[in-house]
Amino acid sequence: DADPPPSPAAGPPGAGAPQAQRASQAPSPGAATAQGGWERDGCPHPLPPFGLTSPVITHLLTTWTPSPQKIQYLRLYLTSLTSSQPLPATFPKGLTLLGLGDEVADGFLTLIGPMLMKGREDGVRVEIWKRRGEGGGGRSRRQGN
Repeated sequence: DADPPPSPAAGPPGAGAPQAQRASQAPSPGAATAQGGWERDGCPHPLPPFGLTSPVITHLLTTWTPSPQKIQYLRLYLTSLTSSQPLPATFPKGLTLLGLGDEVADGFLTLIGPMLMKGREDGVRVEIWKRRGEGGGGRSRRQGN
């Protein structure tokens, strides 16, 4: 078993579950980018020409899990992060997706990652972390704010 990602208190912001973090809490630009077996993914992929409600994203989510409840929760979570609306005070500070197959992990990174990384005007920052050095099935992806 791999170590879990660092907690927000023990590691870099965004590590733990996706984490919403105000810009005033952001680490300095020189802060470490790797911690406890996890590393930041800079998400160099272009923004896709569709949104979270597209059939492509629906296919990705149904490939990830057959559970309608998990899909509904994740879609609501992602929609909240990509919206211009303020996040509720009770908004979960993080989300961790573990054990993703290669195709699903790559789909999250290349399709959803850029949507999350495009930024919000209210200072909430999204960070995406991945398990360092893993390149096959069972890769872990983390999406945070």
